[in-house]
Amino acid sequence: MKYLTYTIQIQPSAEGYITRVPALPGCVAIACTYEQCVLIAYELIDRCLSRLVLRGQPIPIEPEHPRALAITVPDPLPVIC
Repeated sequence: MKYLTYTIQIQPSAEGYITRVPALPGCVAIACTYEQCVLIAYELIDRCLSRLVLRGQPIPIEPEHPRALAITVPDPLPVIC
């Protein structure tokens, strides 16, 4: 069995969180929590890939898998009272 790896992006929105798969245009879902986005990502990708297969379109392969990490640093601006 062949496995494919896709990067997902999760962003907060007014409705909760939006999950996107940049390598699969139109592959988007909304969930209430960040954790739900991660859980539904597998089904989201499966549905998007199945739709491409049914339409006879090629399956996009993501050649590199970028990693993003958010870090928090102190604000360098002085606090003015």
